[in-house]
Amino acid sequence: MFMRLAGIALLMSLGLAPVAVGQTPGECAGQPLSPLPEPWLNTAVAITTFTETGKPADYSAIADNADEQGMSIGILQWNFGQGTIAKIVNGTQNVDAVALETMPTFGKKFVAEAKRSGGSKSERDAATAWVAGAQTSDKATLHAELRKFLAHPAVQKSQDNAARAEGEEAWKRASAWMEKVRTGCTPQFAQFAVFFDYLNHGGKGNSIEITDVVAAYGEARGKNIDSATRNKYSQFIAFGEATWVMGFPHYRPCTIPSIERSQENDKNEVTDVSNKHAWDSQYNCAIWSDMIKFNTGENLWKNEIYFLAAQGARFRPGYREIFFNRKGTIALGRGVINGSMCDFRPLYIDREKNRPATLSEISAAVKSSCGTASPVAN
Repeated sequence: MFMRLAGIALLMSLGLAPVAVGQTPGECAGQPLSPLPEPWLNTAVAITTFTETGKPADYSAIADNADEQGMSIGILQWNFGQGTIAKIVNGTQNVDAVALETMPTFGKKFVAEAKRSGGSKSERDAATAWVAGAQTSDKATLHAELRKFLAHPAVQKSQDNAARAEGEEAWKRASAWMEKVRTGCTPQFAQFAVFFDYLNHGGKGNSIEITDVVAAYGEARGKNIDSATRNKYSQFIAFGEATWVMGFPHYRPCTIPSIERSQENDKNEVTDVSNKHAWDSQYNCAIWSDMIKFNTGENLWKNEIYFLAAQGARFRPGYREIFFNRKGTIALGRGVINGSMCDFRPLYIDREKNRPATLSEISAAVKSSCGTASPVAN
């Protein structure tokens, strides 16, 4: 908590304050859009799912207990460990009949335990333990049946409804952020996407961090400094956050790695972070530092939403790098996640220009936006 507040105090003391009046049209390039546009939601869903599973917007995606959440399913990886899977089961019309049809072996128990995960912590822990054990005893049958369950139209509709609800919440948060940062503006797509992924990926505790940072911007708002000074401080803070989160200069240089990611093994002795994720972070530190330098004037908001992404990563020992690799990439539109170099910026432009696109088209575009990140030649 102290470190979080210290970071916010630094923001305020440096006077990184948005100009409350006299905004130009360029500062509000994201046009007022209400309700949340379907292509915006679908793009955020596809990006979040792709960074989680490698498959954009896959209704039948299943992740096992590797992250100790019991099991994660669907387009937004709702899980037992957080109890979020309960909303999918509860939102499925005639769920018992659907489960009986698609999951003859596990259906009745799966539905009961999924619902149970939405209860108290002890109930959630028990449900998580059950699904972890079921995967140990007969993973092949459980996953095969579950994929049929998740592909059922009633379950897909429940997933769509849950994703829309999460999107609306992220839209409200991003709009509140813009109200604090630039009065009268509506979110840019990157801002909405950060809030969407933040709420979906990081757990319920994120609301505290978001509230803290938004409040800091609100209090700093009256300190209208000249744009040149504001640009300077924005870059200083954003790059400072990047180097702190990445661990530089503690254990990694802020340069593109010179070895293949596959050669990185074990964990760092100081941070207890996987060296493969640290490889990604080192790469990001190098490319993001250059991107931040060019975010001035009308593009300054990119550093500000990047700061929000960084704040969430600072307080996750053991997960700091992977959390920020993902959030920072979404904030700036380009970065390395799990060894893949992704550039989502053309997609962001399409959304802000309100270009129509189907979910399948968006999913294909998200997938094609990423490729293997290569080290710099020695």
